[in-house]
Amino acid sequence: KATGATGKDKRNLYLANEGLVLPPKEGDDERVGMHPSDANKRTTAAREKKTKLKNPLFFINDKRLSVRNLSYDVDDGGLRRLAEQAARDGVQRQKVGGRDIRTHLLAQGRVLDAIRPEEMHASYWVGKKAAEGQKGGAALVTSVKVMRDNDHPKKVSRGFGFVEFSSHVAALAALRVLNNNPTTEYIQYAQGKG
Repeated sequence: KATGATGKDKRNLYLANEGLVLPPKEGDDERVGMHPSDANKRTTAAREKKTKLKNPLFFINDKRLSVRNLSYDVDDGGLRRLAEQAARDGVQRQKVGGRDIRTHLLAQGRVLDAIRPEEMHASYWVGKKAAEGQKGGAALVTSVKVMRDNDHPKKVSRGFGFVEFSSHVAALAALRVLNNNPTTEYIQYAQGKG
């Protein structure tokens, strides 16, 4: 008899707080210098997500990310390049480990004894080339959509978009690299850049 089975989390609610960056609390000036408007956006988004997830018809897609704060000149190709690079960087930097993969598989209803050892490594899910930071290999991003302002003459970005990845590992790696990351290699895609 297989052991270690848990109930299947069909809605992926275990991911609800992944990537959540809370704004500083009142009088907590030592925390990350978050702009008040950014703090309001994050608080509102967290509140809206919590409200939506009370409804059993809503779920969290384990392979899709909502990307906010995009520059108005970012197009689908730019967001695809950003997401692909972030996923590869995250896998190479080992931002997703065996514990994350195990948690995901158990939430999907897999039995612990039935998980093969090779499945516990990111390279199993994203391919060896991506895991080693090499060029080529399978694409980690399957679809991208930047939301556009159709009323604007140039159809500029509305500042957000969606990215779907080939695996949960790739999505989690990209999230952990991009979330709240002001480094120069990614800042070119963000609103308010120099």
